[in-house]
Amino acid sequence: MPHAKPIGPYTIEGPLTSGGQWLVGLDRLLNRPMWIRIAHHDAEPIAHSRRQINRPGRLRWVNGARTLQLSWDAYEAPDIALWKADGAPAPWENARFWLGAAVAECSACIVGGEEPPRLDLDAVVLGQSGEFLLLEEPIRELGAFAGPALSGEVVDPAKPMNLVTALAARLQRAGAERRRQGHRTASDDPWPRHATLFFEGLASTHDPASVEAEMRRLLSRQPREGLSKRVQLVLTSGGIPLSILIPLMTLAVPPLWFSIAASAILLAWIGSSLFTAAVLRRRGYALIREEMQIVDIDGQLAGRGRLITRALVAWTPLTAALSIPAVALWQGQVDAVPLNLVRGLVLLAIALGILSSSLRRSIQDRLAGTWLVPE
Repeated sequence: MPHAKPIGPYTIEGPLTSGGQWLVGLDRLLNRPMWIRIAHHDAEPIAHSRRQINRPGRLRWVNGARTLQLSWDAYEAPDIALWKADGAPAPWENARFWLGAAVAECSACIVGGEEPPRLDLDAVVLGQSGEFLLLEEPIRELGAFAGPALSGEVVDPAKPMNLVTALAARLQRAGAERRRQGHRTASDDPWPRHATLFFEGLASTHDPASVEAEMRRLLSRQPREGLSKRVQLVLTSGGIPLSILIPLMTLAVPPLWFSIAASAILLAWIGSSLFTAAVLRRRGYALIREEMQIVDIDGQLAGRGRLITRALVAWTPLTAALSIPAVALWQGQVDAVPLNLVRGLVLLAIALGILSSSLRRSIQDRLAGTWLVPE
């Protein structure tokens, strides 16, 4: 039910905040919802420069009054379905639009020479359809990160772009927290590495035009890689040893010699993979070619231990299949292992490797605590 006493030309529908400083109003003439802020009786009028701001990232001021009886300012209420960070996932598919809008708003502040409002993460409102809104002050009921107590994460107003960096870091922490709690859906995957590096480097970037251009490039890229990319990665990864193993399987050689030759090829390849992971801590040829990175639960580059574990798990099935004739030799039963059985086991191991890697998150990544993300 509307409040009995209107404010200016607006009918009051009820409180927007628990303290009553913000009210929900209705402009009956234009049939549009309004947010009305009750100001202190001796508050200065809204500056002319602020009245002129009409951007998606800010509330649009409509009118206001300063009287001894009541001082208020009315803003056009945005049409937004609020997103709250109270345990909700923050996938890159959604976050990129929030951050793109945040970059546009902060860039406009810099280019226009405006004095931005208090750059406070508690004053950031996010919408479920990608909207970003920077309020004049923190409003706990609306802020994406404002819980029972305000976080107090305030950014230097002289560096508006730092708000984007802080917002990106906060969203990524929310994702890492969910992964630690056991959430493993696609919405909980770490962000692409290029996105993480971009937002971490914003503090050293002083040109708003270049930031906006890079943000547009990020928005134009696919947010995640599809099934074909993952299958291509495993085929590229095993391409060199498989290109030798498969022709070798067609030759009529004893299982023992096949096992020795194939094992030598495979062990050399695995050794180079482990050397790359353990000593160089670098990506192998396949990851470089497919423009992928391996990251940990925090979205940072995976450490040596995880890289080694991942490589060992990935190559264990094929290594086990090739070791059967060697085990038979050790037991003195070389003739008991038909070559066709070895061939079948090798093909089965290859098929399992392709199948595992075609999953959104492969078995080796699950066991190593890693994720594959775009470079």
